[in-house]
Amino acid sequence: MPVVQFGLRITAVEALKGATLVGDNVRDSDFAAIDVAGDGAMRTDQDRPFIVVYTDEAEINEADTRDLRQNGTVDFVCEFGAAAPMAELDLDTGESVIAGVDIPATDAALELALDLVDRQIGNALTDPESAWAALWQRLSDRVEKIERKRAVTADNGVRLAARQLRIKLACKPDPVFGQPLAEGAIWSSLRAAMAASRPELVPTYDAMLGIEQAEVSIDMLRRAFGQTTGQARRLGYVPQWVDHPEATIETVEVERDGNST
Repeated sequence: MPVVQFGLRITAVEALKGATLVGDNVRDSDFAAIDVAGDGAMRTDQDRPFIVVYTDEAEINEADTRDLRQNGTVDFVCEFGAAAPMAELDLDTGESVIAGVDIPATDAALELALDLVDRQIGNALTDPESAWAALWQRLSDRVEKIERKRAVTADNGVRLAARQLRIKLACKPDPVFGQPLAEGAIWSSLRAAMAASRPELVPTYDAMLGIEQAEVSIDMLRRAFGQTTGQARRLGYVPQWVDHPEATIETVEVERDGNST
């Protein structure tokens, strides 16, 4: 579902900026960064080493009733690379180096740069001092699988070295649309972080959450379980007046071991 995937991308981009040798050249879903032509040759429109973050395939095999909030496993992907055309001449040494990072524009050096960025990505996303990394981690419960794919080309003498880091995450389900955001929960923490550093993203995030609704409603419970009105009535929590605009829940009572709380 969109909320977790949106959150994974935003938190990762912010956690990675300035934490690797590519500096701030970290993009969210910039699919043109690496282009594969019809003949299989790779191209890039980047003028310096880059990281592109995106979410790809998601899969869930079992869900409660019709609950469409479940995310199951989500493929979180980082693609990063550098190309020989990014090189510039170092007037002091006479060598060609990759712009901005002072890495020699040789095959071995490009490959070494990929190793370094790969390592730096892992460090940045698990940095205990990074608030953005902590948010990224809280959106999933565990790592299911990690894959690395290497891509190197020398089309027309233009060398491009790139790598794909694919992390399959067991993600939390999206919140129920319109549910109040509990203080300290991942959803409210993520919103607070965006409001402080990326305020332009807050309206989109709020629209995904339905944040304008402030009270728990019967309709919200139905959304949580993907239940029809008939199913909810048979379970006993939806009365005949369910469609009344003032049908809200004022008190929630949970019974445990015969005692109500």
